[in-house]
Amino acid sequence: MISALFKLYRWFIIPRKVRQIRKKEQINVLFLLTSLGAWKTELLYLAMREHPRFKPLLLATLSRDEDNIQALTAYFEAKGYDYVAVADKHPQKNLRQQFDADIIFYQKPYTGLANQFNFHRNMSSLVCFVNYGFHGYLEDWHFNNYIHRNCWKLFFENKELMDEAVALFPYLKRSACATGMPLQDELLQPRDQMSDPWRPQDRPKKRIIFAPHHSVDPENWISISTFLENAEPMLNLAKKYAEEVQWAFKPHPLLRVKLEKIWGKERTDAYYQSWSEMDNSQFEDGRYLELFNYSDAMIHDCGSFVIEYMFTRKPVMYLEQRPESPKGLSSLRIACKDLHYKGHTESEIEEFILNVIEENDPLLPEREKLYQEKLLPPSNQSACNNIINEILASS
Repeated sequence: MISALFKLYRWFIIPRKVRQIRKKEQINVLFLLTSLGAWKTELLYLAMREHPRFKPLLLATLSRDEDNIQALTAYFEAKGYDYVAVADKHPQKNLRQQFDADIIFYQKPYTGLANQFNFHRNMSSLVCFVNYGFHGYLEDWHFNNYIHRNCWKLFFENKELMDEAVALFPYLKRSACATGMPLQDELLQPRDQMSDPWRPQDRPKKRIIFAPHHSVDPENWISISTFLENAEPMLNLAKKYAEEVQWAFKPHPLLRVKLEKIWGKERTDAYYQSWSEMDNSQFEDGRYLELFNYSDAMIHDCGSFVIEYMFTRKPVMYLEQRPESPKGLSSLRIACKDLHYKGHTESEIEEFILNVIEENDPLLPEREKLYQEKLLPPSNQSACNNIINEILASS
């Protein structure tokens, strides 16, 4: 039954809806959002808000693991954005009926992640997908789902990456577009257009971000975290180099919940509090592009940051338990990972910190080359302009 519905959607509803929006003066676009940190289409929303053919609206809602509605709405209010918030875990009406959406933008493809996900209840809308991070993984768990198999438009960073994905998953060909992604536009913004989120210090210091992943549970389907091994060494190094280095502790939003199951709430709270209370450190749990741009280096084990931090061209260390297999990784992620310094021990981490302090960075020329060749959006335009042109060309 569901398979028949998807065939109907792909071959009849999508073409009919495209013909309908071709005739509309304004196209209603709904952005489905579940966390501020994962919102990577803000510039697209702003570009559409200024465009005469679009009327965009932001929807803050719940996900299976997080309730970030308050943070989302507070940010929207501060910015003066048009939004609605839906905290009902079991909404009775679909998104199309509630918000008259011609196009719905999703950012997370995982079935069940967003309570508003219910794809088949929104088949009267065109579905576009912009991933919340770069396509670092080209594996079945990411692409074999309702959205990727049936969406109208699926946007990729560049043609090379799009062709890689289509070769592995041929059904993507009908929706894949090499436009670039709004995240690229965000990461390419000049630093002087952003506010500095780092706390003032009494003397100039190097600014290093510590960004651990959430997969501390050994039973996790993706286990890349080194946090349990490196948590205390990182805190000790932050104290040791307090006069030379300022730190930002930027954990994955899910780390705290998972850590409490292993450490307990009291120990977890104490650890997080340590980063908040030291004079040379701060805890960050929201947007991070500004943090990136005003930093001097980063130490992390987060898959999405492997590519994202490369836009700064600044030194970066990847903490790993063992060398990573290239199986299932995109060529872009492999190229970016190769230009990370690798950390397996506390002494290697300390050596990296000292090199940052002394501005010793032999990989810099190769990072600059990668930036020019692989990280810029196609067609010498912004990704947002490319996406808008793609939607209107098809409408």
